[in-house]
Amino acid sequence: MERRAEPDVRAPMLRALFAAAIFVGSALLFFVQPMFAKMLLPRVGGAAAVWTTCLVFFQVALLAGYAWAHLLPTRLGPRRFVLVHLGALALALALMPIAVRGGATPNDGSDPTAWLLAALAASIGLPYVVLAAGAPLLQRWFSEASPGADPFPLFAASNLGSLVGLLSYPLVVEPRLGLASQARGFGFAFGAYAVLVGAGALARLRRGAIDASLGPAPAVRSSTRDRLRWLVLAFVPSSLLLGATTYLGADVAAVPMLWVPPLALYLVSFIVVFARPPRAPSAWLRVVFVALAIALFFFALPRIAQHLAVGAVHLLLVLVGGLLFHGELARRRPPARELTSFYLYIAAGGALGGVFASIVAPLVLRGVDEYPITMALAMLLL
Repeated sequence: MERRAEPDVRAPMLRALFAAAIFVGSALLFFVQPMFAKMLLPRVGGAAAVWTTCLVFFQVALLAGYAWAHLLPTRLGPRRFVLVHLGALALALALMPIAVRGGATPNDGSDPTAWLLAALAASIGLPYVVLAAGAPLLQRWFSEASPGADPFPLFAASNLGSLVGLLSYPLVVEPRLGLASQARGFGFAFGAYAVLVGAGALARLRRGAIDASLGPAPAVRSSTRDRLRWLVLAFVPSSLLLGATTYLGADVAAVPMLWVPPLALYLVSFIVVFARPPRAPSAWLRVVFVALAIALFFFALPRIAQHLAVGAVHLLLVLVGGLLFHGELARRRPPARELTSFYLYIAAGGALGGVFASIVAPLVLRGVDEYPITMALAMLLL
């Protein structure tokens, strides 16, 4: 007769450990974004296109981290993967403190996008990818170390950490510390994060030894249609985020760090929908989203778009769109066994939204037409 895993009395302690590791890693993941963007300012300036290029890199690196967490454990096995992941953390720690690497900035007036992407990869590529892998990987380890416990609420801890990291930089750290001190502090915090991940890995390996006799649980696979739905539901809010950020920076006000509020609201939507039991988004949210989108179609007139009040409508659109589409993602989340696959598709949808808004659309569309196109797509899906 097949044995069933008993509820783990250590689950609250394990949840606290993994929540702490996920929170710290996610905070560092979003803290390094504005910190490194400020390091780049003397070289490439603070134009909206610079930030959107950075954001695309961060989304693609996030996708790489999620692929790392999804693919390597099954190919290497738990013990070997733990050694590889901890080795990658150690190598990333050896690259601290973070500094701009990548050679001289182009000074011939050419498009600096290629240089910017290369500098991002050389300077923070490895630390960012291993930090990005942390949230799905640690949730997977928690579900394996504590069978029967729901790991998905830890995604709310991930996004809460992201929000704290994002807001703490412009509000607390940047006004008080120079870039050199910020980079050193980030390095120390990264070391503390590596210790927490090591503790989580040890808990996972100990549980793996205990449960080795239980045998593999039957796999429950989501359909291709489910996976495509995850992709689209992640694509729309990401593209809305990029469109709103571009509009705010270009048509409302050229204010440094203006990209922080829409990104913060994007994260808030993740926190709200994953911290509670899954349920369908309410009908009034759909009505509000459609009303905001229609309003922005009219506000797109240059004569009106200068008013700061329009900025609030853009921000509300990002928040409500996130609550709607991320809420639908939360409602359609799969069993914990497919957790890393689920997050991989979310990251892929987010990266596709960023690539569409920042790379594809400028080549094939005039202005920022991708923004109203995404709003129309969203209303069609609703």
